[in-house]
Amino acid sequence: MVTPLDIAIAPIYIAGFPPPPTQARPVFNQTTDTIQSYFGLPLSEAIEDNQTTYTYISDEIWQQFPGFESGGELTVTFVRDRATRIFFSPTSDPNDPFDGGSAVETLFESVFGYQPSTRQPYPGHTSSGEGFLTYKECLGDGVATTYDYIGTLGGSFYVGFAYDPTCEIELPK
Repeated sequence: MVTPLDIAIAPIYIAGFPPPPTQARPVFNQTTDTIQSYFGLPLSEAIEDNQTTYTYISDEIWQQFPGFESGGELTVTFVRDRATRIFFSPTSDPNDPFDGGSAVETLFESVFGYQPSTRQPYPGHTSSGEGFLTYKECLGDGVATTYDYIGTLGGSFYVGFAYDPTCEIELPK
């Protein structure tokens, strides 16, 4: 099975913005240069302790993510120049949440170039709160996703992906 960690690096596009993936591509544990070959140059950089987070905010980036309008953010966090986390905040309007639960698979395919092999609750994760829930799921191939749900607004404000070895194993259904 091809995983995000062991497939060949997608070609770097010299002119214009890179197109959406047509084949599986690695993301986690990749360098900033590789990630920039996927998403273009970042618009901002934040450095804190041993991690650097690059933010992409452009109309071109949102063309890669069907069903989302411009105005949101895509951030990729690196530790020692290796990608460790990706977060999507597809809306900048606090009164306009989206359905994070249904967006997970679309965003996964837009980033990794294929559909997740599974989608199961993360072992031992529980979410509770008054009107605010955080979901965590395994998508296979070592990828965990988290997304929020705000009941009072009826939607989400982010979807995140991170490498997690717990999600490498086949979980019981």
